[in-house]
Amino acid sequence: MNPAVSTPNKQILLQVRDLRVRYQVNDSTGFWPKTRQLEAVKGIGFDLYEGETLGIVGESGCGKSSLAKALIGLIPSTSSQLHWLDHDLTKTAIGRWGSVRRDVQMVFQDPLSSLDPRLNVLKIVSEPLRTHEPGLTADQLKAAVIETLNKVGLEESVLYRYPHEMSGGQCQRIGIARAIILRPKVILCDEPVSALDVSIQAQIIQLLRQLQREMNLTLVFISHDLAVVKHISHRVMVMYLGKMMELGPKDTLFKQPAHPYTQALLDAVPKADPRNERHKTLSLLSGDIPSPLNPPSGCVFHTRCTRADAQCADQTPLAQTSADGHVCACWHPLVRA
Repeated sequence: MNPAVSTPNKQILLQVRDLRVRYQVNDSTGFWPKTRQLEAVKGIGFDLYEGETLGIVGESGCGKSSLAKALIGLIPSTSSQLHWLDHDLTKTAIGRWGSVRRDVQMVFQDPLSSLDPRLNVLKIVSEPLRTHEPGLTADQLKAAVIETLNKVGLEESVLYRYPHEMSGGQCQRIGIARAIILRPKVILCDEPVSALDVSIQAQIIQLLRQLQREMNLTLVFISHDLAVVKHISHRVMVMYLGKMMELGPKDTLFKQPAHPYTQALLDAVPKADPRNERHKTLSLLSGDIPSPLNPPSGCVFHTRCTRADAQCADQTPLAQTSADGHVCACWHPLVRA
């Protein structure tokens, strides 16, 4: 089952059902090396609505980045249905990606390594325009770059500087400028602040929110930092070992999580309230996340879940959608008011 949360009066920009990403991995544990298949994303389904920010969270290795790259066509995927902006981009129609490239852009995790060190800022930011609007003159390209740099808080003086001459925060602003210069409808942000200092993180988050308001952007924001996701997102998806555990409005998910894994993630976040922290009951996770090469049977989370029973070990739970659009894939969800 692939749920979709209903959002009245909002256009669906992305519709995806049963999205899967598989990698071929060399296994050298035995005497004879062999190739095994690793399924990084397992049957994810959701809708993305115009103007919203969908946060995606989970532990390292849960498939967040693989999901984002598959959504933008950077890695191959299989899906029974994948529509970007009314364009059919399922496996049989993958050649149509060129028709939506300028409407879907991406901001990467490492600000410095995502920029070509051989190019200056002018060439980096203008590259999408030179690709999609080859008829523009040099003066027109420069004017467009200056205007875009001003939108992300950078001055014209950085035009001829190279990435290594700039700070991490400045490099990420350049990456954002490169993403918005075509005025896209959707931007995928793959942990865009994880490599930055806390104070710079806040500035970049505020910049993204400002640009979203000014340009009516739709964001997919991937992070392992729940505090950052809570600050910027409208809805939140929780992933574990390639599966979607829970999906719902931010306020509902953070105040009344339905999945035990979501509750454990929230309990692991320290709060600035020593008195309440000292007396509250925690549902912390035990053990490490299983290998995606050998995932558990049934519910993939059952090996670390305190509520698991025989049914959880044998049967994969179906995603259930409540009346308010909250989605949870668990045989024994937490009681929600």
